[in-house]
Amino acid sequence: MTDPVAPPGTQLQLGPHDAITDVLGIEVGHYTHHRVPRGVTAVLCREGAAAGVSVRGSSPGTVHIDTVLTDVGRHHATMAS
Repeated sequence: MTDPVAPPGTQLQLGPHDAITDVLGIEVGHYTHHRVPRGVTAVLCREGAAAGVSVRGSSPGTVHIDTVLTDVGRHHATMAS
């Protein structure tokens, strides 16, 4: 895979699983309710990391995005439900 930001000819090295969990310090978990088809996925970075947001589409549902963009601290988790 070629990184669009890296100098021409630079190749990214894939991890053993080609997954986000190949990144040192990243953990991913998921829970699905046993009676209803609903669940939640969490991505953890216990050391903390800078957060970024990419909003796309005509109805992106951007409630609370401003909190992420104005927070100057480090983020330790994100969740998708």
